[in-house]
Amino acid sequence: MTTRQATSSLRTGIEAIRRWDAELLAAASRVERRGMSALMRALTRAGDTGGWVVHGLVLLALLRIDHAILLRMLAAGLLATASSQVAKRLFRRSRPGASIPGFAPRVVEPDPFSFPSGHSTVAFAIATAALAG
Repeated sequence: MTTRQATSSLRTGIEAIRRWDAELLAAASRVERRGMSALMRALTRAGDTGGWVVHGLVLLALLRIDHAILLRMLAAGLLATASSQVAKRLFRRSRPGASIPGFAPRVVEPDPFSFPSGHSTVAFAIATAALAG
């Protein structure tokens, strides 16, 4: 396979993923309900920085998690936040509201880039730090 053919195949694959992404988002939008939207917004906010700080304080107070583990989780969360923001600027993948015609976001988008997901990156980092020791 030549470089040109490989590039063409990669572009075709990326376009297929984009179409699938748009179709999946459109299907989810069609089944949207007010209560479900409110729940999803609340869950999204729980994954924001303020949410994971509150979760950490709850873990400290209720479960009496060791301070060293909690500090490791905090460091992992901060490092994951910083690295995901750097990666977002490297990949520059637009959010669906900017890249999928006819789609209107249901929340205020925190920045123009969607990949990698900051929530997923931080959640994985914190869970890994919690289990690592």
